[in-house]
Amino acid sequence: MILVFVGVACLAPASASGGSQASASGRICKDVRTANGGMARTIVPTKGLSCRTARRVAARTMGRRLYTHKGFRCEGEKVAGAADRLYGCGRVRDGKAYGVGFFYYKPRASASEAGASAEL
Repeated sequence: MILVFVGVACLAPASASGGSQASASGRICKDVRTANGGMARTIVPTKGLSCRTARRVAARTMGRRLYTHKGFRCEGEKVAGAADRLYGCGRVRDGKAYGVGFFYYKPRASASEAGASAEL
């Protein structure tokens, strides 16, 4: 199995103001919400990969350490700071390597859920 290294070391979590940072590929895709309510942010695809595909791959995360989607093999590492995991995903198609890097943030408990769990 071939694992593609994604240059995510240059990534920094997006600021609260939503400003974009420079990246190796020169672009950062829009954030995407996952099915469990979490958020994939600072999504950076490699050159030749569309934001649409990168966002679809990131949307399938849901906090899992290892998963595959659309031919991408993704691994998450715990990181210090605000983000819960830093993901690197890669695939090889037609002899070309493609990758996606992004930060995943777990869904936060709302005030009503926090109050209900405190009563138990």
